[in-house]
Amino acid sequence: MTDRFCFAMPSLTLKSPAKVNLHLRIVGRRSNGYHNLVSVFHRISLADTLTLSTRASGFSFSSNADLPLREGNLLFKAYGELQKKIPTLGGVHVRLAKRIPIGAGLGGGSSNAAFFLLGLKKLYRLKISEKELLQVGLCVGADVPFFLKNKTQMLVHGIGEKLNSLPCKQKKWFLLIADPQPLSTVAVYQRYRELGRNFSKAPFQLDDLANDLQIAAMSMRPSIAMTLRSLLSAGAPSALMSGSGPTVFATASLRLEMQKLRRQLPQKLRERSILCHTA
Repeated sequence: MTDRFCFAMPSLTLKSPAKVNLHLRIVGRRSNGYHNLVSVFHRISLADTLTLSTRASGFSFSSNADLPLREGNLLFKAYGELQKKIPTLGGVHVRLAKRIPIGAGLGGGSSNAAFFLLGLKKLYRLKISEKELLQVGLCVGADVPFFLKNKTQMLVHGIGEKLNSLPCKQKKWFLLIADPQPLSTVAVYQRYRELGRNFSKAPFQLDDLANDLQIAAMSMRPSIAMTLRSLLSAGAPSALMSGSGPTVFATASLRLEMQKLRRQLPQKLRERSILCHTA
């Protein structure tokens, strides 16, 4: 087999940004159990940092976060999936500096996997097409293709594999309220099914802040509802949970609005808040 890469550089550092879901509707379910979505993914400035270094062979990992070194680690999974495409793939050590909360509905793990794949492509000058890389990413996780596209905002259909451009005409500011305890995406979807929610048939509206998973997540974590109410009471025009939660957010076009909102929050929520913007 012809090599699909040549040595390029000994190390590489990349930012790995989070996302929020400005819109998330569940419109159906597939025979394999996965749900079909219509969602708006919006990339934000909150980001982790990945440093990739070449090694003779294999995968190794270190991080400031308590994450598995191999099995259960999305970067390890991404490396294995890419190696299926390119058996001669060189080795890598990856150091991950986490700032995005884990299990927070912000896509941190998917972003890490995507930018790890993009980093490997650049590190080894891999001769792999965007289509092939998107196929690898989808094998790793449903949200990975969005981050591989490296776009600010996209309209996402299916389980994450259908991506359409959705230009972001104006920079947005966000006030995120993180939760110290993660929520399992699988468990939230299971609760959604248990609640017997009807699939959404409403036509997509870009300005419609909506999340069909919010009720299911609130039934598992009542503090989500309390945080949403606190944001609205403090003056947020609207507030929404991102992804499968538990992170909630408010958004505005001006930084000053979000700074003012932050000052109006109870101290405990203020200490957990993160101010960020469109990226």
